[in-house]
Amino acid sequence: MALQNKPEVIYKELEGPEPQEVKDALNSLGLLHRPRSVVYAELTSLRLHLHKKTFELFVVSEGTGTLKQYFLDEQSKDFYRTGPFLRDKEFPLKQGVLVFIEPLTPHNIRDVAGVLKTYIVQMPTHDPKDEFYVQYF
Repeated sequence: MALQNKPEVIYKELEGPEPQEVKDALNSLGLLHRPRSVVYAELTSLRLHLHKKTFELFVVSEGTGTLKQYFLDEQSKDFYRTGPFLRDKEFPLKQGVLVFIEPLTPHNIRDVAGVLKTYIVQMPTHDPKDEFYVQYF
């Protein structure tokens, strides 16, 4: 699978089996047997975006930062491109933290101290056509 690297993100395909910390995270959520793709990523930030169909799980391996999820007005029929944003929730990121993101949830990563090393699990498997950047801010 060819992965697209963005300026603020370095994606690397896994060599060998999934790390045990990823398996443990999936098992704790009852998701161990779901089809998925896993990439290792080194992040300095991550632009605000969402996925229409994909669930994501961030498994932080090293570093610190903040993942922010934005919750949208569900009354809007085209709410993945329009606001208003009702509220947001911040998750401090550090080694061992897991953050599960449902489809249609805009999210970004910021306030990274150096480089944030993380595994990104996508369910179902990675689809570059299912990534939409939000132009709200």
